[in-house]
Amino acid sequence: MNFKKYQVLFLIGMYLATFVPCVVALPDEPFYPTPKFSTDDSVPVVSCTDVVTNVDELKAKLTLTMPKGYTLCLAPGTYRDIKITYGGSGTPEQPITLAAQEPGTALITGNVNVRMAGSHVILQGLVFRGGSSIGDLIGTRSDKIMCNYCRITDISIINFDYKNPNKSKWIILFGQHNRVDHSWFSGKLNLGTLLMVDRRQPQENYAQIDHNYFGYRPAYGGKRYPDAKDSDLEIIRIGSSLHYTKDSFSKVEYNLFENIKAETEIISVKSSHNIVHGNTVRGCYGLISNRHGSHSIYSNNFIFGDGYPFAGGIRIIDSDHIVVNNYIERVGYAGGHQFGGIVLLSSLDQPDRNEDYKQVENITIAHNTLVNTVNSIIVDGSKHPNPPRNLTFLNNIVAGAEGAVLTHTRRGLPKGSVFAGNFFHGDRLADSIAISEIEGVSYSDAKLLKSRDGLYRPSSTSRDMLTPVEINDPIVKALIGVDMDGQLRPAKTFSGADEVSIEPVGYFPIEKSMVGPRQYKPDALK
Repeated sequence: MNFKKYQVLFLIGMYLATFVPCVVALPDEPFYPTPKFSTDDSVPVVSCTDVVTNVDELKAKLTLTMPKGYTLCLAPGTYRDIKITYGGSGTPEQPITLAAQEPGTALITGNVNVRMAGSHVILQGLVFRGGSSIGDLIGTRSDKIMCNYCRITDISIINFDYKNPNKSKWIILFGQHNRVDHSWFSGKLNLGTLLMVDRRQPQENYAQIDHNYFGYRPAYGGKRYPDAKDSDLEIIRIGSSLHYTKDSFSKVEYNLFENIKAETEIISVKSSHNIVHGNTVRGCYGLISNRHGSHSIYSNNFIFGDGYPFAGGIRIIDSDHIVVNNYIERVGYAGGHQFGGIVLLSSLDQPDRNEDYKQVENITIAHNTLVNTVNSIIVDGSKHPNPPRNLTFLNNIVAGAEGAVLTHTRRGLPKGSVFAGNFFHGDRLADSIAISEIEGVSYSDAKLLKSRDGLYRPSSTSRDMLTPVEINDPIVKALIGVDMDGQLRPAKTFSGADEVSIEPVGYFPIEKSMVGPRQYKPDALK
């Protein structure tokens, strides 16, 4: 398989699928109402085959050989201390489902363990609250039987494991083509990644994590701020340091992350060929981080510091990544080397050490907009011996940077790097006095205007100056065929993430009401 061709075709399809009609406004100050941002923004309709009212009845009905098309429903009520395994050979048209009879009314608590196995198996509409995981809470494997084409949807996990001293994951995905969507996750206090895509299997995952709300994960152990060494507290992790060279082909898209303050990595990618697209991050400690693995795409994400002093943007390690169409505002920490808008780290790359920071090279960073950021672009963080190399910065805007735009430039600009069509402005261009100008960078104010939707966009004053260079790379060209709003870019476009346009809007900052369960409101919303 031609992996790069796969990514291009996949992203083009994903972009085009989101275009929907909406009301438009004058391009000088665009204001967009809330459109539907994905064509797959729904959950299955539940039609109960059987209904149970207590834990004993539930356990008696569940097996690993349930018939296709069978739906077991839990009547409204509280179900305490359940350890269950279920599944079978479902089909796309006739899945095997365990669901709430009335979404959001079946409360699961006490000591809990849920395992799914087989194919086309669904867990839907349940609320997990106030209990403790037995091992990991929900997993898509029973012994050695994987769950493929399985779905966890319309569930809520709130304040689970808050008294559990042991490490646990709330969801661990084994198998292939599994999906976690339209769910609500909040209040994880103990150690352990909240949602993990396991890469120990030889097959690619093709996991999909979308339309979820991830909120309130405080610093571990009651601290005010996380320690630098706090780890295993990510919200999402795809892979591991031991298996990072394997391809995952997983997607994290259209999720909202807010008030996450647990560790440096909010999303931790530790595998190759993944897509992190269309997510919104607000007021969180840490960054979207490519910790290991190559050939991943980071596109159309909206990241806001919202006044939090240790908010970050996107951190890149390893090789051949593409970072496009991201909007990043008010993030960065002046005293750090890993907290900034776009962060590129130096490497300590020893072949026999998987946990090392691998060489950063062949990275394309194009059509991003960074506003009022600190450490806007860190070009050589971490003080490791091998600096990044072969970086391409095309048509980016950095506006109102606090301090230097380019930081950690003590060793100069990375070798083999190309700058073209960029507009940078802040207190100064670089933190090294040896760098006063860069070919391909116009050190000038882009004259962005704060529009009624709160985002900084090109104004009528900036239109004549924000002229980008043409991008010839077919992959990047396909990805920036639309802007941060999902609007088609014409042949004559602008630098930065936003194309001033009256075309329909497909992407936008996500709010709570747009994600999470579709058929009920979690208690946290009431």
